[in-house]
Amino acid sequence: MLNLLGDILKNKNFNSPILRGVRAAQVIDAAAKILVAKFGEEIRASASPAYYKNQTLAIACLSSTAANEIKLYERSILEELNKAVPGASIVKIRYLS
Repeated sequence: MLNLLGDILKNKNFNSPILRGVRAAQVIDAAAKILVAKFGEEIRASASPAYYKNQTLAIACLSSTAANEIKLYERSILEELNKAVPGASIVKIRYLS
Protein backbone atom coordinates (compact mmCIF):
# COMPACT_ATOMS: atom_id res chain seq x y z
CA MET A 1 0.00 0.00 0.00
CA LEU A 2 1.33 3.42 -0.90
CA ASN A 3 1.43 6.16 1.73
CA LEU A 4 1.29 9.87 1.14
CA LEU A 5 4.64 11.64 1.45
CA GLY A 6 3.16 14.01 4.04
CA ASP A 7 2.12 11.06 6.23
CA ILE A 8 5.55 9.48 5.91
CA LEU A 9 7.29 12.74 6.89
CA LYS A 10 5.20 13.09 10.06
CA ASN A 11 6.79 9.87 11.32
CA LYS A 12 9.78 10.51 13.57
CA ASN A 13 11.69 7.39 12.47
CA PHE A 14 13.68 8.30 9.39
CA ASN A 15 15.58 5.18 8.44
CA SER A 16 15.81 6.07 4.78
CA PRO A 17 18.50 8.51 3.64
CA ILE A 18 16.01 9.95 1.16
CA LEU A 19 13.55 10.82 3.92
CA ARG A 20 16.30 12.37 6.03
CA GLY A 21 17.34 14.46 3.03
CA VAL A 22 13.77 15.61 2.41
CA ARG A 23 13.39 16.58 6.07
CA ALA A 24 16.69 18.52 5.96
CA ALA A 25 15.56 20.38 2.83
CA GLN A 26 12.28 21.28 4.53
CA VAL A 27 14.14 22.62 7.57
CA ILE A 28 16.55 24.70 5.45
CA ASP A 29 13.69 26.16 3.41
CA ALA A 30 11.61 27.00 6.49
CA ALA A 31 14.63 28.52 8.26
CA ALA A 32 15.38 30.78 5.29
CA LYS A 33 11.77 32.01 5.24
CA ILE A 34 11.75 32.61 9.01
CA LEU A 35 15.01 34.58 8.88
CA VAL A 36 13.65 36.81 6.12
CA ALA A 37 10.37 37.28 8.00
CA LYS A 38 12.18 38.30 11.20
CA PHE A 39 15.04 40.39 9.80
CA GLY A 40 14.00 41.35 6.27
CA GLU A 41 15.60 40.64 2.90
CA GLU A 42 18.88 42.23 4.04
CA ILE A 43 19.67 39.16 6.17
CA ARG A 44 20.30 37.10 3.01
CA ALA A 45 23.52 39.05 2.40
CA SER A 46 25.03 38.15 5.77
CA ALA A 47 23.39 34.91 6.98
CA SER A 48 21.78 31.83 5.49
CA PRO A 49 20.88 28.32 6.70
CA ALA A 50 23.63 25.90 5.70
CA TYR A 51 22.57 22.41 6.82
CA TYR A 52 20.47 20.41 9.28
CA LYS A 53 21.91 17.38 11.05
CA ASN A 54 21.33 15.65 14.40
CA GLN A 55 18.57 18.05 15.51
CA THR A 56 20.91 21.01 14.91
CA LEU A 57 20.46 23.73 12.32
CA ALA A 58 23.69 25.33 11.12
CA ILE A 59 23.53 28.92 9.94
CA ALA A 60 26.43 30.42 8.00
CA CYS A 61 27.04 34.00 9.12
CA LEU A 62 29.37 36.41 7.34
CA SER A 63 28.81 39.04 10.01
CA SER A 64 29.16 38.69 13.78
CA THR A 65 26.41 41.28 14.13
CA ALA A 66 24.00 39.07 12.21
CA ALA A 67 24.99 36.07 14.33
CA ASN A 68 24.35 38.04 17.53
CA GLU A 69 20.95 39.22 16.29
CA ILE A 70 19.94 35.67 15.36
CA LYS A 71 21.20 34.46 18.74
CA LEU A 72 18.90 36.98 20.48
CA TYR A 73 15.89 35.46 18.71
CA GLU A 74 17.11 31.85 18.82
CA ARG A 75 14.34 30.52 21.05
CA SER A 76 11.53 32.01 18.95
CA ILE A 77 13.21 30.87 15.73
CA LEU A 78 13.43 27.31 17.06
CA GLU A 79 9.76 27.38 18.09
CA GLU A 80 8.68 28.63 14.67
CA LEU A 81 10.85 26.03 12.91
CA ASN A 82 9.42 23.18 14.94
CA LYS A 83 5.90 24.39 14.10
CA ALA A 84 6.72 24.79 10.41
CA VAL A 85 8.35 21.36 10.07
CA PRO A 86 6.49 18.84 12.25
CA GLY A 87 8.67 16.00 13.48
CA ALA A 88 11.99 17.77 12.92
CA SER A 89 12.50 18.49 16.66
CA ILE A 90 15.26 21.06 16.18
CA VAL A 91 16.88 21.81 19.55
CA LYS A 92 19.93 23.90 18.70
CA ILE A 93 21.30 26.44 16.25
CA ARG A 94 24.98 26.30 15.36
CA TYR A 95 26.65 29.41 13.96
CA LEU A 96 29.29 29.04 11.26
CA SER A 97 31.61 31.93 10.54
